Amino acid sequence: MYFVLWYEVGFAALAVVIIGAYMADNFAALRFAIPAAALQAAAVLNLSLAARQLVGLHAIDFAGPVLSIQRALADVHIVRARSNRWLLLSAPLLWALLVIVVPHGLAGFDVYRAFGFAWAGRERAARLPKPPDTSMTSRRSKRRGESLRVTSERMEPDSSCRISEPVSRPCVR
Repeated sequence: MYFVLWYEVGFAALAVVIIGAYMADNFAALRFAIPAAALQAAAVLNLSLAARQLVGLHAIDFAGPVLSIQRALADVHIVRARSNRWLLLSAPLLWALLVIVVPHGLAGFDVYRAFGFAWAGRERAARLPKPPDTSMTSRRSKRRGESLRVTSERMEPDSSCRISEPVSRPCVR
């Protein structure tokens, strides 16, 4: 576990330095500085969580009582689980920011110019679930006063029944 945490600390520190340099170069262009600032915040948070886990593991006295060792390991495990959950939940948002920052930082490719500024919003909107079919309500609102009779083939308006009629008597043809 030590090796994995040192790996996380090292690469998070490298990410903080690289993103900080990119943000300093593109500070005037807000369309690149804002995604870089969000990535910088995520990298700093990841660095601090990995360092906290590493400090928690180094603070364990393995010569002490078993119960205190188990409590300390459980605390490190809880921090690890929470940091992994945060990383997995924020990964889709971070990838969207990486698509903007990385091509511009490596090759000077402007994603906004290539695909348009609203491209990301349209892509996200296309993935949203579609609303349920409301054709029955729209037909009723168009033909006020007529009920709909359901047949095996399609829905047809039943002009013999009116909404103003009492509900206790069913409309049957």
